[in-house]
Amino acid sequence: MGVKLMKLKKFSRTVTGRLVLFGAVLALVAANFGPILKVRAQAPENSGDYALVQFNGVSGLENKSNATSIVGTYEHGTLTATGNGLYSDGNDTIYVPAGNNVTLDANGIENYNGQIWIGGQQTNGSTYTLENLASSTQPIIVDATFEEENNNNNNNNEQPNGNLPAPNKSATVTVSAGEGTYPFNQYDPTQDQMVAVDRAYDDEIDFSINGYMWDPTSPTIDYYADENEDTVVFTFETLWINRYYEDIVINGHTYNLANDCGVNFDDRTWWLTHNNGSQLISFDIPNVPKSDSYNIVAKHGENNGERFLATFLWTGDPDQAGGHDYIGNSKLEFVKAVYTVADQEYTVTEGDAEGNTQREGEFDVFHSADGFLTYGVKADVEFDDGGLTLPGEAEVTMRVVPEYGYQVTSVNGGENFVTTDEGVSEFTLVVHNGEAGYFQATVEQVDNTVTPVSEKVKAGEITLGENAATDIASGTVVLSVEDVELSSDKITNFEAQATEAGDYTISSYLDINLSKVLYRGTADNVWDEQIHHLTDKALISLQLEEGVDGNNIVIVHNIDDGDEFEIIPIESYDPETNIITFYTDSFSNFAIASKTVDTPDTGAFTQIEPGAAISMYGMMAMFVLIATMAILCYNRRHDSE
Repeated sequence: MGVKLMKLKKFSRTVTGRLVLFGAVLALVAANFGPILKVRAQAPENSGDYALVQFNGVSGLENKSNATSIVGTYEHGTLTATGNGLYSDGNDTIYVPAGNNVTLDANGIENYNGQIWIGGQQTNGSTYTLENLASSTQPIIVDATFEEENNNNNNNNEQPNGNLPAPNKSATVTVSAGEGTYPFNQYDPTQDQMVAVDRAYDDEIDFSINGYMWDPTSPTIDYYADENEDTVVFTFETLWINRYYEDIVINGHTYNLANDCGVNFDDRTWWLTHNNGSQLISFDIPNVPKSDSYNIVAKHGENNGERFLATFLWTGDPDQAGGHDYIGNSKLEFVKAVYTVADQEYTVTEGDAEGNTQREGEFDVFHSADGFLTYGVKADVEFDDGGLTLPGEAEVTMRVVPEYGYQVTSVNGGENFVTTDEGVSEFTLVVHNGEAGYFQATVEQVDNTVTPVSEKVKAGEITLGENAATDIASGTVVLSVEDVELSSDKITNFEAQATEAGDYTISSYLDINLSKVLYRGTADNVWDEQIHHLTDKALISLQLEEGVDGNNIVIVHNIDDGDEFEIIPIESYDPETNIITFYTDSFSNFAIASKTVDTPDTGAFTQIEPGAAISMYGMMAMFVLIATMAILCYNRRHDSE
């Protein structure tokens, strides 16, 4: 033994020996703390099996291997790529396995909105999916831009590589209202009836030249015009509740809306086909002579005719907090719209090819002369938003899917809300003629609850495991505890299990069930779904009316009320409060069983607290570290001698 120690001592003094000892300690530290060390990800070895997506202008791109999402940072937002098996070397390129899809999502910060451009072409919105990508060494070029909300300037003017070239013309603009008045019917409270009044035209108009929007706060407009062309195209927009009754004059030339522009405000089909989103109607005046200044006179007045359209808007975007259409901590989905035109009922659902359906990325765009038009529902994001323009008195059904631990505690309210039993978490609202309706809901955090309807249980609590959000997904759970009457055969089986487990005596039989609940707008009216099994065990605490007889307690569980039983050891029991706790991952009939056993003290109930387990690796690391320090100390002491 002495010889071996001498050899070890001599070895430890050598450079090699000390390197070995140092390496052993370093290896153990790495084994225990390695997860905190990160290795810079590299591009995949077989890059030929991948498609390349290049983020232009990104200042920071996450460095990841085999990831499901990679985020790039911009000045006013982020661009996120979501898919499977993604790689990034942290520069500006993401590798996507050939044949896969990748979804791009531009999220602005604060009051900025994101916009995605693919290969210099503007997409419809801030989310876009590249589908079934082919392997290529040539990257797909992606631009992400972020504009402030309520920016009156046409975003296209400032987008890089957009479908509109940089402006090369500037013109001054003067707008005035047409002379005269137009008749309008309004309610007179003194006569308690509608009366005709004369109203003056207004000068509040919106227009663009060759696609470049005029900013009413600016005396000029910057736009692009082909040097070889002598004319430009004016596009005017107006709310559908308003209308241009008469002609528009530009630089002294009168343009008749019916003859020169094809405007027909009396034709519903025209209104619908010229609806360019939300509540806007647009029409073109082509062949306007190009000029350095434009003097515009328009007799712009309010629609005095029938209002047969309505709009409906929704969003779950957390960035819109404070808005009346904001819904947080939930996913919001459009389900369907039901409306009537010419005594014929139409039902349109998401993705339904009613009229002419056009796919634009992850957006469904419906165009229908029958009276329905919608601009999209976002998919594969944490929130959904969209809008409809549709005939008045239509019924719109939305689905609100709250996060786990949250409930819809109110929905819109008022006469527009209609209760529905057609689908879980679905709510239907009526949108009246001439209205701009919004889907509003309050989503609040709600605790899981226990409802004892038992003579033997006062109250209780339930705590779900780490995978609660996966098991429950949405809403909260209610644990119901009831007394149960069992057949004589079932009681015999329970007692046999208790006896076999250690001569326990059963004192209580309980029917314990778990249900997922989703509020229909209040806690008193819910959708519920029974849950028989969980991925993780839930901790159940029950306060019994009376204490148990004995100091050793177990739970006998009849799994799924079938032929299989299990004995569940309790976690704790407090004889002062009569609170018993135990874990379970399934719910059916249970029995509380107990017996008296001798203990080292007075025989009273004692709970064994679980000890702190020391991992094998921790013990090995501790042993080697102590041994290493002992050898080094021994060498130091020997050298000093």
